[in-house]
Amino acid sequence: MGDPLAFEGLKTKQRGLRDSFPTNLGLCVYRALSWLKHAEMNRAQIIDGAAIMGVLLPLFIDIMMDNPEQPWGAPYYPFVE
Repeated sequence: MGDPLAFEGLKTKQRGLRDSFPTNLGLCVYRALSWLKHAEMNRAQIIDGAAIMGVLLPLFIDIMMDNPEQPWGAPYYPFVE
């Protein structure tokens, strides 16, 4: 059995209870479940993106340190003393 607090578990619970919900609560739960479903999908993308960045970022840092004479640009958030 899956996680009862993941989308599928909560959607199953919602299907069993939704007829007893006040209209506003029903709509809020329905919309929240929609957001959760998408978040659980966007999470797989974040994991993939983090894996890619875990490979690329060290390469970028190494290239920058090997080429300090290049115009890397000013930081977006400069150091404030």
